[in-house]
Order: sequence, then C-alpha cells, then structure tokens
Amino acid sequence: MYGYADDDQSETPQADDINGIRAIYGGGSTGPVSDFVTRFYQQCLGRNPDTPGLNGWVNALINGSLCGADVANGFVFSQEFINRNTSNEDFVTILYRAFFGREPDAPGYSGHVNGLYNGVSRQAILNGFIYSIEFENLCANYGISPVCSVTTTTTTTTESVTTTTENSR
Repeated sequence: MYGYADDDQSETPQADDINGIRAIYGGGSTGPVSDFVTRFYQQCLGRNPDTPGLNGWVNALINGSLCGADVANGFVFSQEFINRNTSNEDFVTILYRAFFGREPDAPGYSGHVNGLYNGVSRQAILNGFIYSIEFENLCANYGISPVCSVTTTTTTTTESVTTTTENSR
C-alpha cells in the first residue's frame, strides 16, 4: 500500500530525510513533491508545468537546496507572475488557493487586501502566508520543509573575551 513499508498497512512509514524533516514518499517516489510544485504552476501561473522547470524545482526540493518558501517566492515574484499584473484582490485569492488549498475567509481576505491598499508590500503579505501554520501543514502533507534552515553565527568581543553563539532557525 502507498506509503507503508509492507503490504499489511503497518504503522511504519517509509521515510526519507530531507533537510532535517521526515518525508513520506511511499518508496522514494517524487510524486508528492511534484504535486506540490504543480499546484504552484497551476495556481500562480495559471498553467501546467513545463518538464524542465518542474524537474528543476522537484530536484532542488528533494535534495534540500530549496524549501517551500523558496518555491513560493520563486513563483510569486517570477517575471511570468508579475506579467499577469494581478489586482490586489486577485493576488490575495491566488495566495489562499496556492498556500492553503482553499478559498479566502472573509476577515483574512479583507485584512490582506486592505493592507495592500494601505502600503503593506506584497512580500510582507506573502511572508504571512509562508510562515503560517496552514502552509507548514500543507508542506508536511507533501513531505517538504516549509522554510529553509538557516544557521547564523554571532561573535562578540569584550576585553579579550570572545563569545560565539550559533542559532538555527
């Protein structure tokens, strides 16, 4: 059965480790990751993916060099998407469909659209979607990391004492 280590549908999923998360693929298939990328082609660009583009995104997600947030930014700020010249209303609706797999709820939609008309950038609105629990859950359903792991190093020197701290987020 799809996603299980043996045919008796045991509780032991087959898993691959991608960028520190457990991704269930059912034997290593790229299907779910391909489906994730395809949804962005369809929702953001209004078309099916071209094979080279799809393969590039899928391979980068699987090898961990990209994460869901990278895909989101790549599509929403692609020249092809920008050329669609979407209204603020269409922009927000596209984000709801692509990131949450649903139509916008009235309060959220209104808040985002009003924000855009009052000077909030599209990047800031997009970030709200990228760092949401709903997008995190969507990515988990497709077996990918929603945001990339970033390690920062800070060094502070005070009178011959050097402290180095590393933070991962």
